[in-house]
Amino acid sequence: MEELKDYIAGLIETFASQPSEFQTMLRSFDAASLHRPLEPGGWSSHQVMAHVLASESEALLPRILRILDESDPELPNWDEIGWMANDYDSERSIVEMLKAFAAARKPVEDRLAGLPLEDWNRAGVHPTRGRRTALWWLEYTVAHAKDHLNQLAASS
Repeated sequence: MEELKDYIAGLIETFASQPSEFQTMLRSFDAASLHRPLEPGGWSSHQVMAHVLASESEALLPRILRILDESDPELPNWDEIGWMANDYDSERSIVEMLKAFAAARKPVEDRLAGLPLEDWNRAGVHPTRGRRTALWWLEYTVAHAKDHLNQLAASS
C-alpha cells in the first residue's frame, strides 16, 4: 500500500512540475522559431503548446474530474485534428498559453493531492479507450505532456 501511495505522490509531483518544464523548454526557442515546424511537415513549438493546452483543458482534465464527481460517466471523445484545423490560434501568445496551462492544472493538482486511495479506482467509459480509472487518466495525461516535452527537446 505504501508503494502505491508513493507512486501516486510521485505522479502528482510530476504533474505539478510539468508546466514549469514547458516554460523552461519554450524559453529556449526564439520568437521566430516558435512558428517554424519542428520537423518537415510537422507542428511548430507554438502548435505543440496549443495542442497540449487544448487537449488537457478540453478533454483530459475534465475526464479526471468527471470520474471523481460522477459514477461511471460516459467520457466524450475529443477531436484533436478538428481542433487544430478549426480552433488553433496562431496569434495566441506563448506566455498566455503557458499561464493557462498552469492555471488549468493547479485545481486538478489540488484535488488529486487529497484524494483517498480508493478514489483512484473510480472509472469512466471512453468511446475508444474503454473503461479507465482516474489513475490511468492521470498517468496518460503526464505521459502525453512528457511526450511533447521530449518532442520540443529533440528540436531545441
